[in-house]
Amino acid sequence: NILGKVRTAIKAGLLPYWDLDPDTIDANDEVGPFVNIDLTLKDKEKFMDLQIETRKGEEKWEDIPLRLNWSKMLRNLKFTNTFKRLFELKIINPCTVTSGSVRTNDNSTYTYEPNSCWTLASATCGPKPVYAVFTKKVGGPLPLASIIYLGGHKIEFTPSGDAIGVTVNDQPVNLAPGEQMEHVVDGVEIFQLFRWGSTYNVYSSLRMWAAYDGNFVEVVPAPSTKGQHCGICGNYNRNKWDEFVGKDMEQLSSAQEMVENWKWQC
Repeated sequence: NILGKVRTAIKAGLLPYWDLDPDTIDANDEVGPFVNIDLTLKDKEKFMDLQIETRKGEEKWEDIPLRLNWSKMLRNLKFTNTFKRLFELKIINPCTVTSGSVRTNDNSTYTYEPNSCWTLASATCGPKPVYAVFTKKVGGPLPLASIIYLGGHKIEFTPSGDAIGVTVNDQPVNLAPGEQMEHVVDGVEIFQLFRWGSTYNVYSSLRMWAAYDGNFVEVVPAPSTKGQHCGICGNYNRNKWDEFVGKDMEQLSSAQEMVENWKWQC
């Protein structure tokens, strides 16, 4: 099954490079007792050479661009299998906020009613804060707006009808599906912003990853923030039974108390 899935992925990715129609290949044909894959990355990982050898022989492709245009072929994928594995091992833990529920970093889910004021969803609250993600309820088909503060910079997502306006430090940014930008200051990359379909992703190495599409905000903090976390996503202390913790470390009794406690500005 694994080799079958690998073969399917390779067929899709190498579609522009086949010398024959891949659909004519017998899907039930066994790969054989072994498969050797030799992969060489080139030109700052923009291209690769790929050589695959099985008992049927070997094939080689050169100068394959790594940024293939998948936008018309695949759904809005957010995480790779590597991230999936890290989730399964509990090394990293996401929090997902929608307009009606919160799934915390410690895997506790509760319902809530968002309001029209900015509310802290997820943030590091230790001695050296890294990021903060706020959400608020808006009208229209896309019910959630979001602001992300990261490394002293602001990324804001504002729904308008079926569209989403994006600004970085209050300057408009337009990204087509499949496009990305790097926010660099004094030669240092602060974060990457990329769009996959209708989903926008904000990624900062060793800090956080956030995904947003107007219906949800998903935040994946770095493991180093465990125990130094705050907001309606919980305190991230690996205890799913004490998620209702307020600004002053007081225990709150309900989801709505959490929303009121972590409300920022209207």
